Amino acid sequence: MRRVPDNLAITLPPVHLHWDDVEHILNRFSDGMEALIEHRGFNYDSLKELKDHIKHDTISEIKMSARRREPPYGSLSVHVNADGVRVWADHAVAERATLITEFLRSRVPWYSWRPEGAWWYGVQGALWAFLAMAASVAIATLAPLPTVPRLILAAIVFLLGSSLAVTMRVWIGGSRIHLCPSVSHIRFWERNREKILVSIISSIFSGLVGFLLGRLTH
Repeated sequence: MRRVPDNLAITLPPVHLHWDDVEHILNRFSDGMEALIEHRGFNYDSLKELKDHIKHDTISEIKMSARRREPPYGSLSVHVNADGVRVWADHAVAERATLITEFLRSRVPWYSWRPEGAWWYGVQGALWAFLAMAASVAIATLAPLPTVPRLILAAIVFLLGSSLAVTMRVWIGGSRIHLCPSVSHIRFWERNREKILVSIISSIFSGLVGFLLGRLTH
């Protein structure tokens, strides 16, 4: 009697990859296996062919798969999309898939963390609702405007923030695949957009918390 080995199935948060990162994964794939790239219903034999076809420098999804057609048979795939990464491999290539998974983990920005479960959406919604409430209170008490316009502006800010909390339209994170090397001609804003937004949101949040604590203690 022998135990049947388990296949490998792993889900990761959104990642940021560059051309050289994807090439590294494809090199792992193609070692004794046939590798294939898929993007939105089309198969490609190389990254260059993909980039020449789509005419974009950045995409949010890509699927890479590989199969060994002779003993020991094996197959694995890495599916990167905006919401995260799914790695699947049968037991024959599980070790190779584990190495690829660890590499992908190193490409997960800290602000892209997106755990599974409804509670995370609740936490995120509560954060946006709190920011909306704090911003509206700050405007209502500090804005150098007459009373009625000040209250109207505070109400508009609160409604906008609440709509973000309900619809989840603001999400910093999502996967990005830059079809150019990590050190290349990518514009500064495109390369650092999410880091800048995270810094701005953190500064606003810290400032609002400090303001509210100051008002409560005086």
